[in-house]
Amino acid sequence: MNNLISASEAARRLDVPQPTMSRWLRDGRVPGAIKVSNMWLVPDSITIDDIDIPEMGRPPKTNGNNGGLDYAN
Repeated sequence: MNNLISASEAARRLDVPQPTMSRWLRDGRVPGAIKVSNMWLVPDSITIDDIDIPEMGRPPKTNGNNGGLDYAN
């Protein structure tokens, strides 16, 4: 069984802000993380490559027509 560390310790080890780590945990992006009572625990072997980090920026336009919405001029 993996040893578990707190979310704040994981954030420190991965060099990411605590709110970012909390959001990743809430969104289910950290494999092996479990919530016990109101505390998240993360496998101590976690690396930044293990986390499903969302892409940044605006979503690409699908076909140039604002996603199918028709706005009046």
